[in-house]
Parts: sequence; C-alpha cells; structure tokens
Amino acid sequence: MTTTGAGPTGQQPLKVALLGHGAIGSVLADRLTAGAVDGARLIGIIARPDVAGSGTPCPGSTRPESTLPGTPRPGATEPGPPHPDTSPEPETTQFGETPRGTPTATAPGGVPVLDLAEGIAAADVVVECASVAAARELGPEVIAAGRTLLVASIGALADAATAAALTAGPGRLVLTTGAVGGLDALAAHRQAGGLRDVLIISTKRASTLLQPWMDDAERTALERATTPVTVFEGTAVDVIDRFPRSANVAVAVGLAVGDPRAVTVRMVADPAATRTVHRISGASDAGAFRAAVENDPSPRNPASSALVPYAMLSALAALARPSGRFA
Repeated sequence: MTTTGAGPTGQQPLKVALLGHGAIGSVLADRLTAGAVDGARLIGIIARPDVAGSGTPCPGSTRPESTLPGTPRPGATEPGPPHPDTSPEPETTQFGETPRGTPTATAPGGVPVLDLAEGIAAADVVVECASVAAARELGPEVIAAGRTLLVASIGALADAATAAALTAGPGRLVLTTGAVGGLDALAAHRQAGGLRDVLIISTKRASTLLQPWMDDAERTALERATTPVTVFEGTAVDVIDRFPRSANVAVAVGLAVGDPRAVTVRMVADPAATRTVHRISGASDAGAFRAAVENDPSPRNPASSALVPYAMLSALAALARPSGRFA
C-alpha cells in the first residue's frame, strides 16, 4: 500500500486522483485545487476506460447509475419523471469514456484528465465518486496496484465478489460516511455484544421512489399520495435491487452493524418532504442508538446529497494528516 504523504507535516503531499467528476467529484476537485485539505494535492481526474470510447472529455449526465440489471449506461434517460432525490448516491463522471493510452486532456480548472493506468500509477489515493458500477469494475484494479481506494459507492460492497476483490490487498480500502452519521457508534455497539432491532427509516418525496419494476397501481398510488405511506420494508440487502439509490445508506449501516441482512429498511414516501431524512436506531448490551440525518440536495445535482463531497474531504484530511483530532 502506498502511504506517501500520509504522515506528519513535512512529508510530501498525498497525491489524489478522482474517479468521477459529477456533482460530487466537481466539488472535490474545486476544494482540493483551492487547498482545502492540508497535505493533499489533486493530480488528476480519471476517465472511465472503454476501448470503444472517443477519448475526448465531454459533458455528460450527472444522474446516478442504477445497479439494476439492464439499466442504461450513464447519459441514458432513466424511467420515471425527473425530480430531486437527495439520497447520497455518487454521480457518474462528466467526462467521456477514455481508452487506455489516450493523451491527457484537461478538465475545467486545468486539472489533467488521466486514463485509469495513468491515474493509478501517479496517485497515492484514488477517490471513487462515480457510481456503484465504477466501484465494482475499476476499484479492484486500484487495490491490486497497492494504492488506497476511498469509496463513496459503498453499495458496491453488497456484492460478495466485489467486497472480496476490494479487500484482498495489497492496497487499502477506505470507506466514507457519505450522507449518514453515527457509523462509528454503531460499530462500537456491535463490539458490545452485537446490535438488535436495527432499523433505517428513509423518508423521501413520493415521486423519487418511483421504480421501473412497479406496476401501474403502485405507481399511481405514489403519484397521487397526499400523506406519508410506506412503500417498502425489507433488509439492507433487499433494498439494493428494489431501491438502488438507497443502497449506499443501507449497506453502510449494514457494514457497521456487521450484517446487512440484520438491518431492516423502511422506505416512506412523503409528498410534502423537502429533504431526504434517514432515521437509524438499534440497541446492544451497552445501550441504545438513535440518529437522524436530514440531507439537502446538492446545488449542482439534486439527485445527490450536498454533504457527500465534504464527508469525503474529511476522510482525505484524516489520510493526509493524522492529527489526533477529528478531521
């Protein structure tokens, strides 16, 4: 694992490459370029490799990429009406797909655009802020190269093969809290004899919960809802296929608890909601846990939480300058 710049002040800056430059990645790029994280330096943005790609960076969709089979690739139109969704999902890259060996281009702000091999070779830390699919497909290459991978798309770890590849080493996998909190306390409760009755209640605008698999009656009920209604209840594993935009929150809590199957997720549609609210609760032999997070939408893309890039900056700060304080 490469740890250059991860020590006390005086070492070389931690070299950071971003995998993704959408609503999350663009904030990270702006803040890192402005020097917001002491001891970290942005060296480039990695474009997704594709042998059929043109290699030319170009604006694209910033809507999250679904994990459902058969979902269109980034830039394709998703089913259902567009509406702000404040779930903390990472965004697809704004850059076109770039074949390996493509000459370096430049992103807004003068940041170099690198292919995957260039980015991995040059970076100490690769920050994934693209999509669950990108984490699954490209993350293992970062780990296999011995680099640190900071992941926003925690939902990728629900797949056993992906989880094994991302934790196989020699690189190191680092998770971000994203748009939820209290994961450290949940992990502490897990050590105190395990957690019981773990529940996530996620409340969103009714229109944001419309899904391609719903029948006409279910869709009509959501579209005409005037009061809050529970549209789904199942485990954190079940929610990945049913409501992929909630996968990161559910899987993050599941990992903190130690078993996503032990986490119940209740999806509530509220036509009056202006934010996405996640309420998390559980109990152990050491006491009880209660937490609530209310997320505003990203000003650059209402499909993402405004908090996510700042959680990732905090994680980078901890990697760059371990300091004995909260980052």
